[in-house]
Amino acid sequence: MTLKKIDQVIDVIRHASRDIIQSRFRQIGENEIAVKTSSTDLVTECDTQVEQALTEGLQPLFPDYVILGEEMVSQQGWDSGVINRLDKVVIIDPIDGTYNFAHGISQCGVMVAVREGNETQLSVLYDPLQDDWVWAIKGQGCFWENKLGASKRLRIPSRDANLGQISPFLFDAQQRGPILELMAGYDRVLSVGCSCHEYRNVLFGGATFYLTQRAIKPWDHYAGLLAIEEAGGYAAYLDGQPVDKVEAGRNLLVANSEQKWQDLAVKMNEKLLIGLEA
Repeated sequence: MTLKKIDQVIDVIRHASRDIIQSRFRQIGENEIAVKTSSTDLVTECDTQVEQALTEGLQPLFPDYVILGEEMVSQQGWDSGVINRLDKVVIIDPIDGTYNFAHGISQCGVMVAVREGNETQLSVLYDPLQDDWVWAIKGQGCFWENKLGASKRLRIPSRDANLGQISPFLFDAQQRGPILELMAGYDRVLSVGCSCHEYRNVLFGGATFYLTQRAIKPWDHYAGLLAIEEAGGYAAYLDGQPVDKVEAGRNLLVANSEQKWQDLAVKMNEKLLIGLEA
């Protein structure tokens, strides 16, 4: 992947999503919000419109790739295995944090991951309300830019504090009690409800880790995982297995360093894995 390609991808993402999301933010009516699997798992017409615009804009840039968006995958009833079996695929989350967007909460984003040979080669995490973005190319680093032309290379700050991002309501009933006990022992814990911003918060140093529920989806994580890797962070499933493929069934732990990951994983495993199996 080249710098010219990333510029083209970012241009498509900004023009396909910014105006739709900005123009409808805090103006979505209740009749425009539909429930997918629960009262917190929502979809709006804007999700579908952004996904369509992104698909149309990205396909010419990646003519040999399958373009898959969250809403299309959900409608088809496909699981992560379908996505992970594709050799060349562009994965789109048109509005990550739809619950937030639908209710006027500004933590929402757009994520795009380009994968080839089961590896993410390029990713973008875009904030359409601030009109700034994080992008990464495998082996070439992770960067932040904004609409004013400011930019910088991102290297995740090293911090000892346990500043977490956990959304207990997303955890299944078996893990919800133990996760609440764990949260009481951390220095600070946020529930952002938007993977795009949870990854960005680790990248910018506002959080030192992000722990997911077991029911994870590819479009929520492939883009962020590449950015974390390229910025010097560390991510793995809580059982220690590498995240070569995002698949439901295991918790994913993202941290600002491998040492932080190791320190956190010991107690998390005791509570969430070993304790529940006993």
